[in-house]
Amino acid sequence: MVAGMSGRLANRVVALVPSDPEEGLETAAALVREGAIAALLAHDERGADQARERLGERGVALAASDRRPEAAAGLVRVAVGNFGRLDALCHITRPPSKTLSRTEFHKTPAEAWDKELRAAVDPVFFSHAAAISHWLEQKTAGLVVDALRAEPEPQNEAPFAGALIQEAIAGLVQGLAARYGSRGIRLNLLRAPLVPERSGTKSPLPGQIVDALAFFFSRAGSFVSGATLPLSAKPSSAPSSSASSPGAAKPQAPEAAKPAAASGPPMGAGFWRALGRAWGKSRPKTKENP
Repeated sequence: MVAGMSGRLANRVVALVPSDPEEGLETAAALVREGAIAALLAHDERGADQARERLGERGVALAASDRRPEAAAGLVRVAVGNFGRLDALCHITRPPSKTLSRTEFHKTPAEAWDKELRAAVDPVFFSHAAAISHWLEQKTAGLVVDALRAEPEPQNEAPFAGALIQEAIAGLVQGLAARYGSRGIRLNLLRAPLVPERSGTKSPLPGQIVDALAFFFSRAGSFVSGATLPLSAKPSSAPSSSASSPGAAKPQAPEAAKPAAASGPPMGAGFWRALGRAWGKSRPKTKENP
């Protein structure tokens, strides 16, 4: 039995399917620091061993390719078998190859298109199908957060094949959000620009994913679904969860977890509260939503 912890994600069980093993491990570690329990899909046994050592009892790892249909289903089973439930799925997409991301659509070789499309979309399909199937069978709510990695597209140029694949994934996420929202399953998208390796700057994405999950689990973000949030490539200067941020919404921790210390996401608590109010006004008035 895993001991309870406090934090913005206290005792939330999150399945993590990353395209980049190193970034996936950093994200899993960031989740655990905020009190979550992480189930990580590692790409090989070496990565799985590193994850088990770093995450300790607050995490599990499964060594398998994210492009195999049984891998995502296996990760869900491992998470539920070890921790009793699954609260969220986080998927980090792989960016288009450099060649395809700069190839105009009508000039794209068929073989390259097929390879890139399968590499990008298969992990999304398999992971989402596994998580949604579990939540529907258990009749429980669930949250999916997709981090869409992409290079900024040049202005006033022809559409690139890589960008079209990225938009296809975004459309799939929004379509699933509309289809399953009434069943308590929410899906949201984060647009995360790539940080050039030569820049020497550490990717802020792991911390941004934690901030986004904390918001979507909070009262202010508990009904947000189908949203697309652009992220900054610069590291956040926001305080950590141990620092107080007046006015920030407190997430609702499951079970008997201690209340989390309030802290604002990197875009500022005011932005997130405004977003929550905007979605609230857009919802149709019903008996359940007066």
